[in-house]
Amino acid sequence: MLIRAVTLSDIHTWLNLSHEWDGLVNKLISDISAFYEGFDDYMTAKIAQNEAYLVEDGVSGRCLGVVAFSKKTTEYLILEFQK
Repeated sequence: MLIRAVTLSDIHTWLNLSHEWDGLVNKLISDISAFYEGFDDYMTAKIAQNEAYLVEDGVSGRCLGVVAFSKKTTEYLILEFQK
């Protein structure tokens, strides 16, 4: 397993991981588009602030998940792992 900083070229992978959870998000909120509003800006900011890391299989290179956090607070932690 390899953990590395997320780069701008990983945004598509991160977004795909997020969409794998659409079914769960849809159960939690009525308008799923509201969940993704501003998500591109969020991802870009986390990358710029070195607050997002990608976990990938060391053999296949397959993305296993993305971890994003805030250096200012420890309250918010987002884990997205492939099903």
